[in-house]
Amino acid sequence: LNGDSVYSCAVLLGATRRLADMAQAVATVLSAAAVYRAYRMPLASDLRLVVLLAATILGAPHTIGYDSVMLAFAATLLLSRGLEEGAWPGETAVAMLAYLSPLANPPSLFRLGLATPFLIGLLIAYTMMRTRPARALRPGAIA
Repeated sequence: LNGDSVYSCAVLLGATRRLADMAQAVATVLSAAAVYRAYRMPLASDLRLVVLLAATILGAPHTIGYDSVMLAFAATLLLSRGLEEGAWPGETAVAMLAYLSPLANPPSLFRLGLATPFLIGLLIAYTMMRTRPARALRPGAIA
């Protein structure tokens, strides 16, 4: 329970181990579906990598601090894309929080770390939204 996986966070929130297993299974399936969808939709290759890296962390049943390098890299890619094309409202904040999440982990020591799986899910969602028309983005704006 020293990691920041969905399983660890669920157990630390009081879920039974069976319920935590189910929550992790759902996260793993949703992560796999997100990666499949990202590679089937018109998404730039760097954004596909964001989804792959973030989903790898979210779907893994055992993660720990050093795995967060993948999350930091994913957040950096999304941040750079936001700087180039403009960011959705809240996108920059989510990417920065995901990048900084190792500072609030493991959740067994820092309760704030319980939000890490949620942040990773938001990072994936913001990345997938980048297939929408560019009119939704405000060039040069940082949210």
